[in-house]
Amino acid sequence: MIGQLIGGKYEIIEDIGSDSVFDLFKAKEKGTENFVFVRAIEGSKRRPDGFGDQVQQAVGRLKAVNHPGVERLISAHQETNGYYIVSEYTPGSLLEDRLKRLANLSVPAAVAMAIEVCDAMSALHSAKIVHGDISTRTILSTSGEGAKLLLPGLWTAYGQDQDLALGMLKQMAPYLAPEVTSGGMPTPQSDIYALGVLLWQVLAGRTPYYGDTPSIIAAKHESDPYPSLRMVAATVPNALDEIIKKCMDKNPLNRYLTAAALLNDLKAVQDALRFGRKITWPIVGSISTEEPSDVAPELNAVDGKPQDAAMTKKAKREKRRQALDESDGLPIWIAILLYTIVTIFMLVVGGWIFFNSQKPKLLTVPDITGKNIENARKELKPMGLMIRVAREQVSEAQPVGAIIETNPAPGEDIRQGQRIEVTVSKGSKFVEVPDFRGRTVAEAKKLASDLNLSISDTDIELVRDKELEQGLIVSQVPESRKKVERYTRVRLKVSNGDERVGGSRNSDAWHTNRVQFSVPGNLDQDVLVRIDVTDDQGTKTLFEELMAPGLQVDERVRWVGDELIIRIFFDGELIKQQTAKPEEE
Repeated sequence: MIGQLIGGKYEIIEDIGSDSVFDLFKAKEKGTENFVFVRAIEGSKRRPDGFGDQVQQAVGRLKAVNHPGVERLISAHQETNGYYIVSEYTPGSLLEDRLKRLANLSVPAAVAMAIEVCDAMSALHSAKIVHGDISTRTILSTSGEGAKLLLPGLWTAYGQDQDLALGMLKQMAPYLAPEVTSGGMPTPQSDIYALGVLLWQVLAGRTPYYGDTPSIIAAKHESDPYPSLRMVAATVPNALDEIIKKCMDKNPLNRYLTAAALLNDLKAVQDALRFGRKITWPIVGSISTEEPSDVAPELNAVDGKPQDAAMTKKAKREKRRQALDESDGLPIWIAILLYTIVTIFMLVVGGWIFFNSQKPKLLTVPDITGKNIENARKELKPMGLMIRVAREQVSEAQPVGAIIETNPAPGEDIRQGQRIEVTVSKGSKFVEVPDFRGRTVAEAKKLASDLNLSISDTDIELVRDKELEQGLIVSQVPESRKKVERYTRVRLKVSNGDERVGGSRNSDAWHTNRVQFSVPGNLDQDVLVRIDVTDDQGTKTLFEELMAPGLQVDERVRWVGDELIIRIFFDGELIKQQTAKPEEE
């Protein structure tokens, strides 16, 4: 895939990652310094027309959205080896990859991320666009600690392609609202539900509902009660837990009516965290800094009379005091302190055990440097670890396909299921030229191809040789056992047997011709001009030079035989071929 040109203008330069549907690449626009994302659905099968139409409509709809947190889709292309979607490039990493490294986010970081996503989601909803696929795969953590929503509005295309829909269902299931899995269409309220699930996940380190199949997950979203986030992550403020609970209400009418309303509450929580203020639920107006009042509990007394409530409360306190005194004879304040410490300790330990029991197993990265990439994959597969080739690099120390370095490094910790990014050797920059003499041209071309050397028909010259059979190689340039850079051109002289090359009546007479032409002035850069001539003595290169547009070429050639063939090449491509005959004496 690297080096492929998409739509005739976007060259793929880097493999970023993949999921069950898309392979994500970084590409560069030809002739510019602009970078783009390219998502590929590989395969020679053509995508249905309905899928392409929906993708193009999504591209058109997004032109109305001008928000830094929303990815801009540029174009889509059906190529012979797959379907490609081009979008704007933003440096960063997928939230999914970030969570694999960190397991979960802190409360301030999670709230900040949710605010960025919610703000972008609000811009989409204002343009009457439902995202439909909010998840850790469609959120990019940018280099500026921001967040960007990816693939907005493409959910309308997935249903047009059965194979694609099946692949997407498994990825989308953990975030789909109950009304969507029951057959309803995605709405702004289902986007809000998905953001609630996402916020729960980044704080807890796992999704709130999980199962072996999409149908099991969907059933849990529909029937299981909301799992309190504070039971898993005790540091989460109660108000934030309630916000997420409201987002994930089974009934869409009970959720936030708009993303803007949700955004206001998230900002209130962020301000409270930033300035160390207390915040209560429900959030009304500005953040309250007052301590809770005891008036409300007293008004809820059995008979509604404050003085009776006070007496009841006093009696309860006295009863608790007597119980403590009778239990261990300790002073009251020490007993209360010990009771509080033990309770907090049990909650913290219990929460820690529960939380860590849900995390993937922690493993140590083995040392796979120097091993072949395929052998390393087989070695890591039983451990539940995967490999992704981050880049290839020329190496004089490691053979082709060997692993040069890994990230994380050997000995560091990694969670089961995560990917280890590796740098793989492309082999040495140089190769030793083999001895082609005595071989056929076909044998030489295959051997050269295996070593990344180049032999073209224009590099072959026929010569008379009485010792070697016709068709066998007489000599070569560069000579054998010489070290040259890969992709170097090799020139060969091939035996024509005991016959003169061409065998013409003019084979002993010399002729002179001029080769004249101009390099076209409309070219946008310099070109390598090469002139090859063929006569009865074989083929040779008359002229080879890098020339600017508009320059003149005027060369003389001496040759023998009945005919001279002149071939003109620009950057290795045959531009013109002409013949010349001997002039009459």
